Amino acid sequence: MKNKRVKRKYITVFFALLLLIIAFIGGQGPFPAFADTSGYTNVLTDLQKDSKFNVNDYSDNKDDYSIQVIQIAESNNNELFIYTYQPCQKSTYLIATQVNMSLTDKMGSFGIGIDSLDEVDQPKLYNLTLLSSNRVFCKYKVNDFNVSKDLVRYYNIATIYREYNSDYGDTGSSSESIITEKAFEVGKLYIAKTENGQVKYTVQEKKTIEILNPFFAYIEYNDGFKLCPTRCHSHYIAFDTDLPIDFLQEATVSYVSTECSRATGIGLDGSTKKQEPVSHPNEVVKLSNTGENPADGWLGVKYTWDRIEKTEDFIENEDIQDEYIKGLENTKWVVRFCETSTALIVGYGSNVYKWTEVSEVTVLRLRFITKGITYDLGAVSDIGHNNGMPSNNNTNEFASLFEWLGRLTGVPEWIWWLLVALIPLIIILPILGVIFPVVGKCLVLILKGLLWLICLPFKLIAKLIEYIKDKKGGG
Repeated sequence: MKNKRVKRKYITVFFALLLLIIAFIGGQGPFPAFADTSGYTNVLTDLQKDSKFNVNDYSDNKDDYSIQVIQIAESNNNELFIYTYQPCQKSTYLIATQVNMSLTDKMGSFGIGIDSLDEVDQPKLYNLTLLSSNRVFCKYKVNDFNVSKDLVRYYNIATIYREYNSDYGDTGSSSESIITEKAFEVGKLYIAKTENGQVKYTVQEKKTIEILNPFFAYIEYNDGFKLCPTRCHSHYIAFDTDLPIDFLQEATVSYVSTECSRATGIGLDGSTKKQEPVSHPNEVVKLSNTGENPADGWLGVKYTWDRIEKTEDFIENEDIQDEYIKGLENTKWVVRFCETSTALIVGYGSNVYKWTEVSEVTVLRLRFITKGITYDLGAVSDIGHNNGMPSNNNTNEFASLFEWLGRLTGVPEWIWWLLVALIPLIIILPILGVIFPVVGKCLVLILKGLLWLICLPFKLIAKLIEYIKDKKGGG
């Protein structure tokens, strides 16, 4: 009797495993290997609660690798769920990674004289966790997110992302600029409103702007001679857009920075060590902003630049390598969003090289003016990073001595040149004065005239300061 029970148990387990394998191969239902749905309802169960939802409206298409947001929901535990339609899901298993979302109804607006988004209204990236997958539908949880207690809550979603894959027809990545995540437009504002203890949802279409041909790179500047040499990296993203832009006023950029170091020398393997990545969720770059490199070493060349400029101006102002110019050819705007530094620390028997990796760069929002109309739109932009190499030629550039002295002292470079030119006269003058008294007197007069000319600007400044002080004292 006991043997029969054991046989029945094995038979039951066998058929259960067989059914599980059939379900897995057929692409129906959730995939336990990819997501733990314990404690959460099935995606299809949730969607079918809506009487207007019809499964037949969402066809299976093995050649469509897009991800489309079709609904959101708040849980009783103050979680936020996002529901997607993924046409190829039964044949190619895709997982959405992040969403670009603002918790305001303002993003996606346009008109004459509209106000810019406040800091709290800026969009940011939210990571997603897959909870359930059934047929062509998926259910995700928005990580590190708690539903607000406000009676009206806005979920303004501009973009959803998945991993970049050239096998799916994704394009844009190259040896100079690397794309890691593909962006898909959402352009929907979901509004959750609590009335009499019940939550009602409505949705509105929101205008977005698509970032075309994003190109990720950086410029390297030499800070000059130092005991521990440093260099400045100016990171930028160049792009075109599907909408015309006359004046680009602001760009909200998201990126991640990671401090890295590598020690070389006796007994060291030269391996790279990395600290915990630091997220910069929504850095707002404005047209009025400028950047600069320290150039605090001996003979360092000082550069300043506009944070936002047209690509043609950027190429004209910088010494860009030819292969990177090719990557910039299909772009119209350059946004220089941050600077990092490298340092070489020379020690006894070992050297330590420190630098900062900048990754996961994307544009979340653009504010711009076209034909007098101001637009403040969520951006649909792929995520990527540079290839770890500078894009300019002049990475080992040093300033001339007189240029450096001019910046250090405030005395114009031409005056330093003039002083150096006068040195031979100062040496020869006494000799000529003895041999040719008349020539000597003429040269003395010329020298006095030059010295007067050199001192004239400083005298005028002193007079101006004295005049201002007298006027204030008299007033």
